[in-house]
Order: sequence, then C-alpha cells, then structure tokens
Amino acid sequence: MATYKKRGYKPKATKENDGADGNFNEEESTTAEVFNNLDEGANKTEEWVAGNQKPILIVIGVIVFAVLAYMAYSRFVQQPKEFEAADEIAQSQIYFENALDATNKDQDSLFNLALNGGNGKFGLLKVIDNYLQVKGNGNYKLDMPLDEEEQLVIINDDLIETKEKSIKINVEELKNVLKTHKASVAETMEVPCLVGYYFNEKAITTNRFLVTTTNINLFGREVLLSSSLAELLYLFKEDIKVIVTNNRAIFENENLKISGYIMDEIADYPVESIEKISASVFDYSIKIDKKSLLQAVDRLTLFVDPFDENGIYLDFETSGVSLKNKKSNGTEFVEYDKESKEEIKFRCFSDIEFLVSQLNSYPEDTVEIEFGSKVLIKFKSENVTQMLALLTPEGDDE
Repeated sequence: MATYKKRGYKPKATKENDGADGNFNEEESTTAEVFNNLDEGANKTEEWVAGNQKPILIVIGVIVFAVLAYMAYSRFVQQPKEFEAADEIAQSQIYFENALDATNKDQDSLFNLALNGGNGKFGLLKVIDNYLQVKGNGNYKLDMPLDEEEQLVIINDDLIETKEKSIKINVEELKNVLKTHKASVAETMEVPCLVGYYFNEKAITTNRFLVTTTNINLFGREVLLSSSLAELLYLFKEDIKVIVTNNRAIFENENLKISGYIMDEIADYPVESIEKISASVFDYSIKIDKKSLLQAVDRLTLFVDPFDENGIYLDFETSGVSLKNKKSNGTEFVEYDKESKEEIKFRCFSDIEFLVSQLNSYPEDTVEIEFGSKVLIKFKSENVTQMLALLTPEGDDE
C-alpha cells in the first residue's frame, strides 16, 4: 500500500493592516467583485422579466397546451384506433388460420372472410385501407400509384375500351406452363426483357444459362408478362377469360379479377436465337429416371466444395451416367432406362443448382436427355424443351 504525504507548508508573513480593527478592503477582494456582478445581473434579469411578463406567460401557456394536446391525442385518438384496429384484425386472423387447415371448398370461403370481413368486423384489406398503420404481427406499407398531381390513380378495367375479344384459358394448363418455366426466368434486371414470361406460338423463358420452351399458344398473340403478374395467376382455381390490349392484360372468372401492365421490352426478347438453338440436333439421346438422378446429385452435393466451382462432371456411358466432383472422391452412377445400342463416351461439367432446378421443373418422371455438345445439354418431353448451359471448369485439360 502506498502512502503519500504532503510536504510541510508555512504560511507567508503578511503585512498588518493600518486599521486597528484588522478589516480588509472590500473593493480589492476578487470574491466581492464576483458577488457584486451577480447582484447587478440579478437586478437586470428581474427588471427584464417584469417588463416582459405577458409574452413569457403566453409562451409557457403554448408549451403546456401542446404537451396536453399530444397527451390527449395519444390517449383518446391514437390509442383507441390501435385498439380498434387490433380488435378488427383479430377476427380476420382467426378466419385466415382456419382457412389454412380447411378443405378446398371451405378454404375459399374462409379466405374471402379473412380478406373482406364477416360477423360485423372488417377484413384484413379493409383494416389496412381504413387505418394508416395497423399494429399486429407486423406493419405493412403499400406504394400506391400516384398521378402528376400526387392523387391516387384508380383504374377501372370495366371502363377500358378495347376491340380485343376475350379468350378462354384452361387454368391448369396455364399453371403447368408457369411451373415448368419458373426456374429459367431471370431474377435480375441486367437484361430487362428476360424477367418476363414470353408467350406467342410458344411459351419461352430464359436467364441466359437456362432456357425453357413449351409448344402451346395460350393468348393467341405475342405477350410478355412480368414475373409478378404471372405469379398472381396461381390464385385462379377455375378457367379464366383473358383480354389483352396494347399495354394491359386482364384475367378474370366469376370469383376473381386480376389485371396488370404487360412489359414493353417484348421487341428485345431473343426469340429467334432461342428457336435456332432449340432446333439443333445432338449426337446422343438417352432416357433416365428423374427421381434417381436427382437423388444421386443430392448425395454427391455433400462432397462438393469451393474447389469444385459448385459444379459436377457428368460422364455419359453406354449403360448409364456417372456423376463426379472435381476431386473424384465422390462418385454416383445412375443407369439409363434402356441401355444405348451405340457406344457412348461423353463428359461435360454442369452447375449443380441449375441442373437441379431444371430437373425439378421437368414435367415428366422420365427425362429424355440429348447431349454431344460442350456448350449445352437438352431435356426433352413431348411439348417441353429445357436447355442447360454447360461450364468449362478451370484447369480442366481432359
């Protein structure tokens, strides 16, 4: 433990005052000067307050009124609205949760009650429309279309003048096309037209690495639907009527109506290039069980590391295909449905995620694969052609 001591201190001798009573001169004291200044300042403040008493009281009154008004608004306006919104949304949430567990027929009815309301309560949509902010499991804001004067744009499709006739579309055919093509739709805006679904005499989607075409003419004309609009079409459960104008598509049946703008970039869609590639003929063609191939890829994925560039080798042989990673410490073999009559020896390198996504969206249980090019391979069915761009792995000298 350290101990510190002060050094000795002896006060200096001071001269005695001339006065016999020993008093000091007040004017020479710094402390006295400070107190004198404070007194003077206090006197001036008192004078200013006395002269401006009325304006000061007004300012204080305004502040007090503002605080009380805010407290009153929070207590008697905002809080009741929050309680009311929570009460309104509670019944809608019950309908929604019940709909998730219901059968098809009851499910539609419960979803409608959840959205549109029932038992004297607003639905989810009306709660959102009536209150700027609803506090529940989450807060949601929707960007509404505004015109040049910042007024809400309301589009009534019933008033759209068109000479186009409506066409009827089988909803199951439409959903099958969307499901088959989803994997090959572009997700980024590098090439804007590729984020849409192209329809004409064929349905086409591509993200430049995957291509899917289906021989089906749904709309009777050239249309490019955005991904967001196409996804909404899954909501239909019965056949629909469609009207396509120059800039809009309207889908409806007795229970639902969906409309939206069609994409302007349709002229940029690479239809001719895709049709040319799709028509190309390859040297080999085999058929293989889709499920067995997907399971083999899934198991091999456990042995794929960054060295493998997220890819695997496909070694096509006479009786089946071998799947290997670059280190060759993982190998799978899947037999063809039927052994080839000709000898086959062909190797290519494919991205795993692209391969799996195309196989998952393939519409049949048995996959027909055409190959022989180092650029791409094809998956074909009666009406669908899927193309997968192949990779060139670094350091591959085989």
